[in-house]
Amino acid sequence: MGIILIPMFLVMLIGFSYLGIKSGAQAILRAQGRLAATLILVAMSTVLIAAAIGLPFTVVASTRVSAGAFIFFVILGVAGVAGLAGAYFKEQFRKTDKPVHGLSAAAFFLAAASFPVTWLWLAERMKAWFIVGWDF
Repeated sequence: MGIILIPMFLVMLIGFSYLGIKSGAQAILRAQGRLAATLILVAMSTVLIAAAIGLPFTVVASTRVSAGAFIFFVILGVAGVAGLAGAYFKEQFRKTDKPVHGLSAAAFFLAAASFPVTWLWLAERMKAWFIVGWDF
């Protein structure tokens, strides 16, 4: 399973980082208050990554799950939701040129990009906090 996860993590990290940085830079440059826009982007990304990590563990709290299947489906869910939401807001930004849409797109993309790092950092702690047992 690790052979599959490493490329998936790398693709998420590189691909979503590129989209998030590009969308975020364009939105921040078009915003009235660039510092405020940057802070909003950071806050939105932080909330989204917390949800991306916390929600799956909440669903399986106090149960035993297959570790490989769990992370595989969480990756697909995060990448799918973040990708679709980011693409939607990016298209809205392209149509309306409103920075709020660009910031939203960037937040989703950057949350998906930071997911692999956050997962590697927090997965064992979350497992203990939510009393989740891994089956290998």
